[in-house]
Amino acid sequence: MGIQKFFYQITTKPKDMFLLDAAGALLTAILLSLVIAPLESTFGMPKNVLYILSGLAFALFSYSISCYLLNKQNYKSLLLILIISNSMYIILSAGMIILYSTQLTLLGLFYFITEILVIAAVILFEFKIFKFLSKDLK
Repeated sequence: MGIQKFFYQITTKPKDMFLLDAAGALLTAILLSLVIAPLESTFGMPKNVLYILSGLAFALFSYSISCYLLNKQNYKSLLLILIISNSMYIILSAGMIILYSTQLTLLGLFYFITEILVIAAVILFEFKIFKFLSKDLK
């Protein structure tokens, strides 16, 4: 499936964007707490930071899955909250990279930069849907 076809399908059912975001947030929470935290020395990020980031990712999962399961309308405002929350998560992650840059290994740096890039791509996609919904409401 091409990106344009995927974008068309998700704009016709914007609710599905919340499911996609929930899946990504849950994956992040699991990776941080169950894979990366036990391998702290391999990645270089302190466990307490990993658990905080994991908890925030789980909170984003909870928000997104709740929006998917419970909301029948008003996707635009809920999507804006998600865009802002994901953006704040990226800023926090970038701050942790800077704060712990001397401790991070190359693998840790690779993981966190990749995570930021993936979430940034999701945010851009969410913003396109938000703009589409805004245009659709006018």
